[in-house]
Amino acid sequence: KEISEGINGLTGSRKTPSIVDSNQLSKLHWDGKVSSLQTQVLHPLFNPVEMGVESTSHVLAKLNKLGANNDIRIKYNNAYPTESDSESDFNLTNISESLAYYVSSLTSDTDGDQDPIMMRSLDDGQVERGRILFKGKANCVACHNGDKLTDGLFHDIGLANDSDLVERGQAGISGSSSNTVRMKTPSLINVSKRKNFFHNGSRENLNQVLDFYNEGGDQVDPEREIDSKIKPLGLTENEKKAIIKYLEDLDRNVNNIGP
Repeated sequence: KEISEGINGLTGSRKTPSIVDSNQLSKLHWDGKVSSLQTQVLHPLFNPVEMGVESTSHVLAKLNKLGANNDIRIKYNNAYPTESDSESDFNLTNISESLAYYVSSLTSDTDGDQDPIMMRSLDDGQVERGRILFKGKANCVACHNGDKLTDGLFHDIGLANDSDLVERGQAGISGSSSNTVRMKTPSLINVSKRKNFFHNGSRENLNQVLDFYNEGGDQVDPEREIDSKIKPLGLTENEKKAIIKYLEDLDRNVNNIGP
């Protein structure tokens, strides 16, 4: 979906980002308003659009009614045993800790890559050409760098009709008075497996993403402070295809602790 859907068919203003490798991020959400996974995992629970839980007491009351033979209850008691044989009461601290632990286990299998951009020449000629373009003419490496292909920073890339123009992403969080909408650079690991791109989901596929960057972004208010790296690239159709082949080569297995 272009924009993520929550309860009762309600939609938010942003596309849900990938949670793989979230344990390596110092800032979470598109606008970086949270720095702790243990805090972030609770946000969807109480967001009125996402899961719409009324209150902490509401969710804890439901969980604490689970019977002794319930699978969730058994696993929770094993993870958080009491000094006696009595059942452990659910509490928000333990819940957030458990969720954060699981999300932290979702990591891409990139340990051997170190730097996917500067690594050895690739056997596939078109993939290797795409890599060279990625770090050269297309200058994707300006923001997508390191072993996870993200600088972890925030940029206004010049998306038009941006639903975040009011809150302005990280610029709004930081209290900046500048006319800009800064969002976090996403990782490109497994990017070819995704659908709908950018924080507002406005591009359906990688071809459209490359068209956007190749044209130097959308036509927006000239007073808006777009990142200086966003400019027309002059890529040919064959060059764009080569970059996409390189992006597809960045697919990795995802490790986790199991269900």
